Amino acid sequence: MTHGFSPLPDANQNFWQLASIQVATIGLPGALGGAQVAKNFGASTACITVLIGNLILWLIALVIILMSAQKRKNAIENVSSYISQGGAFLASCILAIAFLIWYPINLIYVEHSIKTA
Repeated sequence: MTHGFSPLPDANQNFWQLASIQVATIGLPGALGGAQVAKNFGASTACITVLIGNLILWLIALVIILMSAQKRKNAIENVSSYISQGGAFLASCILAIAFLIWYPINLIYVEHSIKTA
């Protein structure tokens, strides 16, 4: 099944460029989240929570980076090659919905953190 779109040209991004894209998504909500956990549960609990959470996220990001750097495919193309075209469409819909939900939640969380700081 062809969709009529041609793929974007490969920009030859290396591992570090792809890693910096993943790191850039942490931002202010992550920092404020750590501050809220420290305020509510103490500094040691906050440090352990942040370390475990970041370890999980870094492992996921590492897999995504390695797949993207080695196979020169984006996430949806990887899903398509492992599952099917229908699986890629479903993954695209899930990702779109997740992003549409994630950013408003982050904005609400940042606003709440700023008001209660």
